[in-house]
Amino acid sequence: MEEVVKGQVKGLDEVLKVFQRGFEVEWKIKGEDKCRECLNSRGRCGYNSSATDQDNHFMCFCPLDHQSDGLSCGPSQKPAPESPVYPPKGPDPEKSQ
Repeated sequence: MEEVVKGQVKGLDEVLKVFQRGFEVEWKIKGEDKCRECLNSRGRCGYNSSATDQDNHFMCFCPLDHQSDGLSCGPSQKPAPESPVYPPKGPDPEKSQ
């Protein structure tokens, strides 16, 4: 692939030969440290393409029981429900009378 970058490969046939031989790609992630922090907090790294500020494109997506401050996930501040089922199951007050 270095030949292609340096302009030494001319024509489609030679480009195809380079692809057939294979080549290494180095991928650098902008904000890799932010992503590591997000992953360590149980989040998933993402990208907000509608953000206007370059620094605000990174997003940390959190599981439902966590909240995001944008860069990492933390425990939710919402109180835990008394019953995981709504409406709560239990003895029917009308039937017990």
